[in-house]
Amino acid sequence: MSFDNTDPVQVAELKSEVETDPIGMGYNPAGGTPPLLALLNEPESNVGGETIGADFTSDLVMQVIDPDELTVTNKFPEGNARWLDYLMSAASSISNFADFEVKFRALFAGYTPSSNTIDALDAELQPISRAEVLWGVDTVITKADWLIARDS
Repeated sequence: MSFDNTDPVQVAELKSEVETDPIGMGYNPAGGTPPLLALLNEPESNVGGETIGADFTSDLVMQVIDPDELTVTNKFPEGNARWLDYLMSAASSISNFADFEVKFRALFAGYTPSSNTIDALDAELQPISRAEVLWGVDTVITKADWLIARDS
């Protein structure tokens, strides 16, 4: 889905987003259109912090895992190693591998300041703009879109 300025529902959503500022983006329509569009369209302006990234799959695990971290027994106990081995062995029969991402991340909780594995997993995440949160990835609100919404 992307923003459609001919759809009255989406036009009303955009107008309401700016007028009510539900997450505290700091919209100021009186401050001009370019700054307003920057707040809507630039990922670094999105105070919500939403991200998108690669799906959590067994292939991704194999790409990001740091084998050296698996050998530090005081930080990666044998029980964790067995669980990870089971997860990867059963990967092809697990209907929704992504359900195990939280548990996978927890396996590396003992690493301070951080785990190379989790850092690599997090590097797969990319921030998204407020417009993308509301109307889908790659959405860009144009000046024409905003003027239609503003004047509706």
